[in-house]
Amino acid sequence: NPIVRYSIKITRFGVSNHAKLLAFRNLNLTRSLSQLRDITGSKFTCNSTNYSKAEVTLERVDEAIMDQITYNSAFSSNWADVVDINNCCSLEAILLLFQTFRAGVSSTISINEIFSFLDSQTSKGLLNNREKNLVSAALAWHEGHYLLAGTLLEAYLIENPTDFLVLRLTQDCYLAADSPDNVLGCVIRHPGAMDSTSH
Repeated sequence: NPIVRYSIKITRFGVSNHAKLLAFRNLNLTRSLSQLRDITGSKFTCNSTNYSKAEVTLERVDEAIMDQITYNSAFSSNWADVVDINNCCSLEAILLLFQTFRAGVSSTISINEIFSFLDSQTSKGLLNNREKNLVSAALAWHEGHYLLAGTLLEAYLIENPTDFLVLRLTQDCYLAADSPDNVLGCVIRHPGAMDSTSH
């Protein structure tokens, strides 16, 4: 029946075009997720392919960053309690590490679990340059090398002088190292982070 054959062709064409549209939408979604920026204006990686979930993650990341920047000692009012290590972004996991180190309070997720997750993300090539530097500094801190952790972050600031979050974390490292000269010195050495309009 020619009408049936024509209908089948139209249906196949529609299905084919629908698949192409879905693929295009997913490509755009992936591109938009790869362009996510935190409250400081810096890019961060997100594993989720669901934009609404990514937005929730972004809110938690921004809350975590504000905790770090403002030296909130309450160990992250809400965000740390809802982090799922299997469904979080790398920056969120990194900030959880630094908050745990700084506040001296353990979260429901162990430090080993967080490092294991970040190691997996690193081996898959899913960390950007900022996240790699933060992981290196977090590992140095975890091993008791506080000055090294601060030095690693300062090396990153040379190339990225306006990253206010990294400057704050650098100060945390030097505070842990009981090095007041460097706590002040890193601000003097990297004034661009304090003057940045991106935060």
